[in-house]
Amino acid sequence: MRVHFITRFSIYDPKFRGFRISTDYNQKEYEKRLFDKDRLNHKFDTFQNITLPSIIDQTSDDWEWLIYTSDRLPNEYMKRLQMLVEDYRNIKINTVKDFPEFFKKNLTYNYEDSFATVRLDDDDGLNKCFVEKLQQYSKNVGSIVCFTEGRLVKYVKGRVVMGEKVSEKNYALGLAGIGVKIYNTGRHSDIDTRYNVIYDSSPDMFLMTCSPFTDTKRGFNALERNLGKIKRLIFLIFNHPQEVPKEIAVAIQKRLRH
Repeated sequence: MRVHFITRFSIYDPKFRGFRISTDYNQKEYEKRLFDKDRLNHKFDTFQNITLPSIIDQTSDDWEWLIYTSDRLPNEYMKRLQMLVEDYRNIKINTVKDFPEFFKKNLTYNYEDSFATVRLDDDDGLNKCFVEKLQQYSKNVGSIVCFTEGRLVKYVKGRVVMGEKVSEKNYALGLAGIGVKIYNTGRHSDIDTRYNVIYDSSPDMFLMTCSPFTDTKRGFNALERNLGKIKRLIFLIFNHPQEVPKEIAVAIQKRLRH
């Protein structure tokens, strides 16, 4: 079974409502933040030191990596991305105008008869035995495989710092469709209501990056996460007060699940 990793790398689309950066800000501010040099430099540092090594060092070479990036990505960063992957024939960079074009290209991509597609953000990582582990589910065509165990990680001052363990069902990171195009399955948080989901509790199967440049500004420890929630509520109160009840409800639901 051929495993296809799919990464969305700073795709420009101010109309796409799947990220806070596009829902929180107007188009001008959105574009400024998306292509901000500090953000892109940090993104590339984490990509080069966490994401890229986790794929090219897989214990099985039965994989392909499809990276979709914006056709507006500043030239210096496009060149940098191309240089990072130019030595790997099974890594392909595709430019897209917006998310509709990404979804169209993903939907029409010609995968092999036996394949899996896997979600991987541009600053996260996977266990180096991910492809090998996934092979055991090659006969479960039509099912989704969710590896529930991982770790938090951050890249700071030139080094990768490992954090606490994470255990969660239906995370987007590493979510795999067996014979299924994973980005055609709908929202990941309730994917078990639409598909048969196989939960695999093998340890340390993913690395979830914490950074002020991630869309949710994920905190590395409990203190950072609590401060982040407070900052988020303050931002919404002053900028999008109508969203405050929804934000509180989501937080309560997460607490109840634990």
